[in-house]
Amino acid sequence: MPLRFRILPAEDARADGPAGPLVAREVELPDGLEELRVGRRADVELPLPFAALSALHARLRRGADGWTVEDAHSVNGTWLDGEPLTPGERRAFDRGAELRFGNVRLRFEGDGPAPAESPLEHTATIARRLVADLLAGATDGAPTLTVVRGAPARSLHLVALERPYVAGRAEPCALPLGVEEVSREHAAFVRDATGVVVRDLGSKNGVVVAGARVAGERRLVDGDVVEIGPVAVRLDDPVGRYLRELEGAAPEPAAEPVAAAPAPSLEIAPAPEESSAPPSAEMALPPIRRPIGSSQVAVAVSIAVLLLLVAATFAILL
Repeated sequence: MPLRFRILPAEDARADGPAGPLVAREVELPDGLEELRVGRRADVELPLPFAALSALHARLRRGADGWTVEDAHSVNGTWLDGEPLTPGERRAFDRGAELRFGNVRLRFEGDGPAPAESPLEHTATIARRLVADLLAGATDGAPTLTVVRGAPARSLHLVALERPYVAGRAEPCALPLGVEEVSREHAAFVRDATGVVVRDLGSKNGVVVAGARVAGERRLVDGDVVEIGPVAVRLDDPVGRYLRELEGAAPEPAAEPVAAAPAPSLEIAPAPEESSAPPSAEMALPPIRRPIGSSQVAVAVSIAVLLLLVAATFAILL
């Protein structure tokens, strides 16, 4: 039996947009999965395209005793029935349990078919459907075709799912081009649950994407330019662009404010005080040379005479 989850609407909203899903969605996953990865990445088993989730946010594992959930070291955490998990911790859960990844809540419905009144989404389409809910407006986030070369400028919104929007020379076409080199019904664009495909309707001059002629049909991505004969048409897919940009973005920081670490205490020695008094005269002036007195001269002469007499006496003795 397939696994079923119910994605619950976000409990809070911010001025810059919702923090999670706007409406409830039922999602079904194939039976036989032993591990179910949850995150923002497109290649996980349950992709949830919300900025609060990490690329790989959590793992759900099936064991002999049932299912367990493990937080994969996410930025904004994982909760089971309102209780946070520590990174790497595994905790068992059962039918009816509420799992929260960041601000996105899911209820585990267990195995079995969904009620008839609850349309199911599959993992290949759930991410686009959730983003379309966020971008809902006049065109429901619909892809748009815009003529960029070779014919008068015009745009076409691909609002309806599974409807072929025909581009060609004939006036009744959904995208009339009015160019002789374009076949009456040249190409068809079809929006499905996973994006947009273009089909060549047997045209004479062909349909070309990225330099390659389309044989049958080709899936398009946001920004692709489709050449219909000499006419160029660009696809703008806001859902695809949102998913591509979100996958490369870092998750939003946790909502709880983080207390700033106290600034280190620095002790700064006071600068020495500068004296406002002028420097002393003793330090500023050169030393004073005092004059020699007459008594000092007489003493010096007497000593000199005495030395001469001593020298003469030694000379006589020798």
